[in-house]
Amino acid sequence: MACLLYVLVPSLIFIVGWLELRYAMILLVTMLAGLFFARESLGFAAPSALSKRVVLCCGLIAICWSLLGGAGHFFYANAFDWRIRDAVLRDLVVADWPVFYRGDSGATLLRAPLGYFLVAAGLGKLTSLRLADFWLFVWTWLGVWLTLMQVAACMKKPVAALIAVLVFMLFSGLDIAGLLLTSSAKLGDLFSVQHLEWWGQYFQYSSNATLLFWVPNHALPGWLLGLLLYRHFDKPVLLPWLGLMFFSSALWSPLVSIGLVGLQLAYMARQVSERWWRDGRIWFAWLAWVPGFLVLGTYLTYRSSSIASGWGWRMIPDPLRFWENYLLFVVLEFGLFAIALYRLRPRRLLLVLVAILLMLPLYSFGPNSDLAMRGSIPALAMLAMLSSAELIRFGRGWRWPRISWIAPLLLFLLIGAVTPLHEMARSLLTPRWRPDLVTNVFDASHGDASNYLAPVTDVKQVPFLKKR
Repeated sequence: MACLLYVLVPSLIFIVGWLELRYAMILLVTMLAGLFFARESLGFAAPSALSKRVVLCCGLIAICWSLLGGAGHFFYANAFDWRIRDAVLRDLVVADWPVFYRGDSGATLLRAPLGYFLVAAGLGKLTSLRLADFWLFVWTWLGVWLTLMQVAACMKKPVAALIAVLVFMLFSGLDIAGLLLTSSAKLGDLFSVQHLEWWGQYFQYSSNATLLFWVPNHALPGWLLGLLLYRHFDKPVLLPWLGLMFFSSALWSPLVSIGLVGLQLAYMARQVSERWWRDGRIWFAWLAWVPGFLVLGTYLTYRSSSIASGWGWRMIPDPLRFWENYLLFVVLEFGLFAIALYRLRPRRLLLVLVAILLMLPLYSFGPNSDLAMRGSIPALAMLAMLSSAELIRFGRGWRWPRISWIAPLLLFLLIGAVTPLHEMARSLLTPRWRPDLVTNVFDASHGDASNYLAPVTDVKQVPFLKKR
């Protein structure tokens, strides 16, 4: 439940801090009803029996890994993403909620998935703007800690748990192979400021280290909820909590929510023998989150039509080039892993993951094919867990037929590990910079960031938000 609570808390803050009182009260009541019906139907999942030593190790590893990310600016933060992210945090601390920018051309609303920032921003309001970045680091560390404990909880022994954590941190597609095959890059470009993962040109599936260092706002909900589904995929205990999972992820990352839908549907189909549809409490537990999702959806999509979207092959001049890149991309990013894993142990979950990862790159949403990059996070987290599970299963007793496929899987993992090591080296070797405490989002984006800003004709007419 700690994972669900971590993802849900920002939505509670948003409801209380951003919405009119009447709407906030209605949503809080319906959410309490949803929690009640979920608890009454199937209850909570049993807590994992992790030893104190494993929990402590996960916490220490999480703090070291989080230090290398952008939150807190202890080491280099990738400026392309973190300058605008720092501005979002700054505005949430210094401005009244909801946040509007007023200029000569009218008003603009800060309309963005704010889940990652709201806890740190609230603590920043209570303390100071300078401390807000530290609170964001603490919040990130807590999320990473919960993630690594989820990874460890999938294994029975401490050594296996630590191996799974290591595999998860170093999991990535074969980006270095794709880069060498499609560009003039050389191995000498490793451990520089170059970004390895755009070799596919039109799409990207990010390594877990890249996600933490560049986009923890998308990574954390994707990891936590994806790993919850992985841990309980064969048990019905999560059925009444699916509505909460979908609702709470939306304010963090709507694109992650889209990626979760396919996994949730597969999970529901997996539990069909339980005849869960006959339990009215499960339906009420789901329906209770619909009003909240409608309110969040209205806010997140408010005047968002300016965001580029469409079928990928129709958005470029040369559709043939799209399909050539797509085929190589799916082979190197997950296809080789999937073949090895299927040969080792055929699983329906693996087929679901492959189907999702095949579909996501076909539709482009956002300036950088964001749907593929962010919607893939839960599925890739599960793929990492399947890989570590097979390595550990092999270690318990090997046979020659298994060696013929475990060796390629291990080779793919080692080649993929180049990308996260490259990301970590950049954080360590590139000079750090301090967060900008002056520039707001409107100025940082020059008023042209459709992912973050929405023009408003009258601030009093934005649905559901407090009137100012």
